Amino acid sequence: MRVPSLSERLLIEAALTADHPLRFLLLIVWWTLAWILIARLGWKWWNHRKIASVRVLSILSVTTHLIVFTFMVVIVAFGWSLEPYSAIYGLFICLIGALSAFLLTGVLNRNRPDALQ
Repeated sequence: MRVPSLSERLLIEAALTADHPLRFLLLIVWWTLAWILIARLGWKWWNHRKIASVRVLSILSVTTHLIVFTFMVVIVAFGWSLEPYSAIYGLFICLIGALSAFLLTGVLNRNRPDALQ
């Protein structure tokens, strides 16, 4: 049995995406929302290059962001166990969501300097 090449795998993934466009869009929205939680923390750190004064509220905020992100990843893992798709497809969707989240939060940050505070 011959192993498919990378281009053949990508063509198969593109065909699966074309067969299920709603799942594709929902997964992108899901991963974008999940990564927005992390992107906001990343942009906040990037803009200040240090962690602001440690307060109980800031610790709760960061902890809540990380817990919700972890919970969303667990839900995706559970969904993957119910209806498995390839790791390439999952990685592609996750990266698209991360890129869109960082772009969206970066644009927010540029337009409103106080957006992340």
